[in-house]
Amino acid sequence: MKKLHKLLLISFIPPFFVTLFIATSILIFQFVWKYIDEIIGKGISWSIIMELLGWAGAGMFPLALPIAVLLAGVMMYGSLAEHSEFVALKSLGISYWQTARFMLVVGTILALTLALYSHFVLPHANFRFYSLLYDIRQAKPILAIPEGVFYRKLRGFFILVKKKDDVTNYMEDITIYQFDANNPPGPLLKARSGTLESLNEGDFLKMTFYKGMQYINISTKHVKQARRDQKAYKPFSVIKFSKWIKFFDLREFKFRQQSAEMLRGHYEMLDLSQLLYVADSMQRRINNMPRKALRKPYQAFFSFMDSALIKKINNVSEVSMPEPSYSLLVKALTNASSVQHEVLSIKRYQEGLMTIKNRFLISFHKRLSLSFAVLLLLVLGTSLGALLRRGGLGAPLIASGITFVIFYLIFSTGERLAHEGALPVFLGLWLPNLIFLPITVILVWLINNDYISLAKGRK
Repeated sequence: MKKLHKLLLISFIPPFFVTLFIATSILIFQFVWKYIDEIIGKGISWSIIMELLGWAGAGMFPLALPIAVLLAGVMMYGSLAEHSEFVALKSLGISYWQTARFMLVVGTILALTLALYSHFVLPHANFRFYSLLYDIRQAKPILAIPEGVFYRKLRGFFILVKKKDDVTNYMEDITIYQFDANNPPGPLLKARSGTLESLNEGDFLKMTFYKGMQYINISTKHVKQARRDQKAYKPFSVIKFSKWIKFFDLREFKFRQQSAEMLRGHYEMLDLSQLLYVADSMQRRINNMPRKALRKPYQAFFSFMDSALIKKINNVSEVSMPEPSYSLLVKALTNASSVQHEVLSIKRYQEGLMTIKNRFLISFHKRLSLSFAVLLLLVLGTSLGALLRRGGLGAPLIASGITFVIFYLIFSTGERLAHEGALPVFLGLWLPNLIFLPITVILVWLINNDYISLAKGRK
């Protein structure tokens, strides 16, 4: 390895890893902001949350890497141009293209690395992330009974506590209404005081009530008849107690990691070869559908013929058609309408298959497009850094930030248009690369041929 290559690597590696960490952290914070409402208040341990964030970061790596190489390239070449390193290199007979060519090799290695990552690692990371997020979504909020408000998250019960000590779990003035759909209204329990106790690692809740009464409504056929007769006859039983112990099942509130094999077939969980295989299989189904599915409607449309009319004739004038009757016209209209609805139904089904197929193709081209973007944005970043002639973090961050925002806006717009079918999948996902590629080539050519000077203070 030449000393020039060592200089470029030493200048590139530190800002690259720093910007990669910053970009990944920002994307993870965006994820936290998006899903914070589904995580908090469910008693999820910090180890599970950190695991979720780790898999989220692994899934966002393909988007963080292009940001990192762009900013690192601008910072590196901006610092070299600011300290007149390119002027010194040119005096030694080393052109800008020779340095850019080495960074082209580095970008190719990073692009291939991201492509392999998207094929082998990304599907597993997405599966682990979405399965863990699914389990968290299924978990219910933890049992936290507030003061002075009816607590309704315990299935079948409404609990009201006027005063509660969160340290000792001692409660005062307790009202519990049990909802009974088969025989409303359900039992009503009122107690002067009580305590809470968790059992079996939180699977069950033991509530002990002191000095209270339970009211149970009695519903019989006589009572129902009396109600129909509009008589105020509503008997109930009263049970007085000095101590009452009641158990509640809290297993539905606990977070449990379950198998999420149903997510395996999702396009985010498939590798590149599987995405192409599924898309090709669905395309074959779409191509074969008209011949099979439309055969029945067309047969029905052309089957309305009277066999008595079929005979051998010598001249067209010999053919005599019966006078159309009202029943014949109604039957023809009904038959045609039925065929029309069936054909439209088949068409909608075919469009649905096409939409699903496009999702798999979009996931495939998205991964390859971002891999190529790593190479493209690295070379573009070196050109922008050479033009800025500013090192550090300020100017490079602004330049690379504006550039990537434009790139990502074009990328997301193309992806949305591809989802809607307004653009072919390939064109929609590769549109930003197709736009930025000629810009990058022109900048490199202008700088290499001294149309834009790299000397500090000159244009």
